Parts: sequence; C-alpha cells; structure tokens
Amino acid sequence: MRTWAFGETTKKEKDWADWEKRRYFVTAPGQFREEAFKDMDKVVVAAAKHHQRLVMALANNWADFGGAPEWVKFFGLSDKNEFFKNKQVIAAFKEYVKAMVNHVNTITGVAYKDDPTIMAWDLMNEPRDEGDTTGKTLAAWIEEMSTFLKSLGIRQLVTTGSEGLRATNGTHYSGTDFILDHQFPSIDYATFHVYPSTQYSMWNLATTQELIRAYVKDAHEVLKKPVVMEEFGIDKGRPDYDRPQFVYGMMKAFYDAGGDGTQYWMLAEPNYGGDNNQLDPTQTDICNTFVEMSNALRGGKGNE
Repeated sequence: MRTWAFGETTKKEKDWADWEKRRYFVTAPGQFREEAFKDMDKVVVAAAKHHQRLVMALANNWADFGGAPEWVKFFGLSDKNEFFKNKQVIAAFKEYVKAMVNHVNTITGVAYKDDPTIMAWDLMNEPRDEGDTTGKTLAAWIEEMSTFLKSLGIRQLVTTGSEGLRATNGTHYSGTDFILDHQFPSIDYATFHVYPSTQYSMWNLATTQELIRAYVKDAHEVLKKPVVMEEFGIDKGRPDYDRPQFVYGMMKAFYDAGGDGTQYWMLAEPNYGGDNNQLDPTQTDICNTFVEMSNALRGGKGNE
C-alpha cells in the first residue's frame, strides 16, 4: 500500500481547515509537527495489523497537501522546479527526510528506518522538472536524494515515484526520463504510472498493454531492475471504457511480461471524493478482478 508521508504549508495555523491540523508535517524549514507524525504512527501500526507493507512517498510534485510548490515558497521562490536544484531547498528537504526516517513510532517504539512494515520509500510522487527537457537535472536530484536516503541507514528499498515518462533526444516536455531516473545503484526498483482513459492518453486496451510490456522490457533488460506499475486506473466517468476489462487486462499484460508488482490508484472509502479513478469495496465488479488476478498468480490455488 502506497501512502503519503508528506504535507507542507506556508499558511498560518489560524487559516487551516480541521483536516489540515492532522495533515501537515512541515510548517517551515526545520519545523516539524509531532501531531502529524503521531497520525502516521497509527497508519504504520494499522498496516502491520492487517499484514500490509507500506511504500512511503516523501514529497509531491503537485500542490496537493503542499508539495514542491510549498517547499519553494518557504524560500520566497515561485518556480516549483527550484525544488530540484536550489541548494537551500534541497538542504531543507533533506532535513525533513532525515526527521521522517529517524522518527521513532510513539506506539511501537520502532524507528521508521528499522520498521519492516515499511517496504520502501518513494522519493516523490510523480517528479518532473519541466524546466530542463533533457531530464538531467531531475536525474541528478534523484541520484543525490536516493544516495542521501541510503546513507541514513534505512533497512528499506528506495524508488523514484516516477510516472516513467520517456525523453526522446532530450525533447520530452516533462523533464523526466524512465531510463535516466532509474539507472542509479541507489534506486532499487523502477516505477511507472498508466492512465489510458485520460484526455492526454485515450488509448485502447491493446495499445495500453503494448506500452506496459515495453516498460517491463526496459526495466528488466536495460536497467536490470524489478519494475512496479505503481499507479494505474480507469476513470469511472468514462462509460466507453470497460473498467473491469481494462483493470484486469492491464494487470495481465504486466504480469505475463514478468512485471514485479502493481498498485492500483486508488483504493478508498465509499464517501471519499478522489479523482474518479478510485474504487471502494462496494464496486465488486472491479474488486473481483483483483481476486481473479491474485488467484491466477497463486497458480489457481485461491486463498489456500
């Protein structure tokens, strides 16, 4: 289960909504809120109780819950891409990362960096530096941050949180590249995100499956690393896309190609708003696709 281990704000506490009082970890460089860490402690304990392993994302490229746009505001900057190159911002973020991984769970007494419930750390959710279309700036940041994270003595894996976008001769608008970003020894496995039903994609199932197979091939043959389809989903507002068929078809293509793990975006309670890709236990047609795939991966043995 992948979850957010971040939350930043430059707003004054008097302007916070009630939910924000439990959400924000960082209110200024070097100022971390114990209340947020205590809530995360509960998440880790709940995951252990239900035999889940966590992937903890340390930052967000987007403005949801703070993200890079808020990190740069701490230093009077407006370009969120300064997050990847401004020395003050990088130093402050490293201080937060150090505080997070060294945090001792107030319930269990176990430091996060030693907790087997945490399987891996995502450096960032969907990192992009659109200001450098070569992808080199982002790749350098990934190498620096992953090396720093490993130096803290963590006992978990490290990955990028990347969408897996590919640069072609340095011309991709996103400033990120699947191969460049995952090439470093300090990155343990590759990630990519796939949303065929968005207005930016509009792919049929065959095209989507071919793309998925290409990711697995590049990860295994070029990078020589495991690969996780870290986010994938189908917009429930698109009746022209058969959600169960696509969800199962995407997983089948991935695992048939030898892929190493999938994480649907996203699982939610029925009353959670989300972004239309979410599913909850009442959507049994889609939930059953996960049961079906799980049984297939177990060799047809079901829950035995």
